Amino acid sequence: MHGQLVAKESTASNEMSLIKEASLGEASARPASTGKADFGWLAKSLWERVAMLKRYPRVARANHMEGRVLLRVVIKDDGHIRDLQVAESSGHPELDQDALEIVRRACPLKLAHPLGRSHVVVQIPINYRLEH
Repeated sequence: MHGQLVAKESTASNEMSLIKEASLGEASARPASTGKADFGWLAKSLWERVAMLKRYPRVARANHMEGRVLLRVVIKDDGHIRDLQVAESSGHPELDQDALEIVRRACPLKLAHPLGRSHVVVQIPINYRLEH
């Protein structure tokens, strides 16, 4: 099972659950070239930043919109975004745009290690679910 970021109302228990789920998604980092390098630390760094910045969009909450957005993020060796796009839409433009904006705000990332290449591709799934 892949980790998922779930945008929901902020409570301490939700945040702990979110961090735990995010750590499962570390394997979602994929190097831009065919070499086998482990960029799990980079995916985790992005997950943590997104978890801190995420908020359920008001319009989406008011209209009971839920869905999953899969983003493709190309991160440069300086931690900035080279490219960012929706790989799979949630079906709601409001949720898709919010996910993109969260990742834009999350960068530049502070890189714990040099990438050893010009960029790395990471796929980030962000789920929007209202608690019922």
